Amino acid sequence: MGLKKTSYIFLGIIILVIVVSVLYFSSQKTQKTPADTKKTASVQIPSPYLPKEYKWQFPVNINIKPENMNIPNKAMVYEIQEKPISFEELSKIAKTLGFNTQNYRLTEDKIMGKTYSYSEENKVLRIVPSHHIIDYKILNKFPNNSTIEATDENTIVDLAKNFIVDNNLISNPENLFFTKIQFFYLDEMGHISDETKANVVRVTFTKKINNYDLISPSFETGSASVLFNSNKEPVFVYIDDSPEVKNYKEYLLKNIDEIKSEIQNYSTLKSVNKGLISPLEIDEDSIIEANIDSIEIAYTQELNLKQKYLQPVFVLSGYIKTKDRGDVEATLLLPSISDTNYNP
Repeated sequence: MGLKKTSYIFLGIIILVIVVSVLYFSSQKTQKTPADTKKTASVQIPSPYLPKEYKWQFPVNINIKPENMNIPNKAMVYEIQEKPISFEELSKIAKTLGFNTQNYRLTEDKIMGKTYSYSEENKVLRIVPSHHIIDYKILNKFPNNSTIEATDENTIVDLAKNFIVDNNLISNPENLFFTKIQFFYLDEMGHISDETKANVVRVTFTKKINNYDLISPSFETGSASVLFNSNKEPVFVYIDDSPEVKNYKEYLLKNIDEIKSEIQNYSTLKSVNKGLISPLEIDEDSIIEANIDSIEIAYTQELNLKQKYLQPVFVLSGYIKTKDRGDVEATLLLPSISDTNYNP
């Protein structure tokens, strides 16, 4: 009996040791050590779609001291809520602008998604529900060679905003801010120049996200723009409305060293001479260098049906030095999310 009792005690001790060991190692797997926590990174989001319309690259100089950079070290990334313009809403817009709501053409592609096109005598309308784009043109009021009479700029700005608001072309108009007004010459081929005999004036507005500008793929059009002819009649109206968003996560932004190391390979030339020159018009061999004098934050909409996040980008303003045009004002865009979010 003594031997049997001793055997039971010994067996019990072995079982107890096994149970304690299992519990210990299980707890170690569920608890994160400091090293584990350190390796935990933010969820990686795709880089914003900033297509280059050209293949060439050029040296980029940043003429800003780090202590003079007025940008945050982190910013919120927003998650886009997929709420396209409904058929009822787009029909109402078409009716308000004088179109037969039953007379439309529906097309679809991988970039724009569904597009509704309306056409009446002397005017056309295009609505892209997924991108919240409205493109309206009045053809018989196309700009002629008559120059625009001197007019108080505030009056023209009010005319533009009233047209947008009165026709319900944009959501939350109280969040629509005047950006700029431009006078230029527009010929029948659609080419623009900064001639002194301007026959059109364009008023541009933008929306803001967390007090930062929201920029669109077309860049110069902003969230909304209205082009007036010399009679101050609207001839082109373009809306690129903001999507509904919700907070997703804050991400660290690139510091000045990261910006300098990436700007030449990953930046995109978006605007030349305030939009009066297309990047495509710049000869590949004519750019000597770009010089950046200011860096700001903006949120960018993408021409991408798969866009899930509204994220910040750097807006780099300055000028490009060219062989044939001299120094020309220019704006570049650069993705701003730092890789340190994913490689701590």
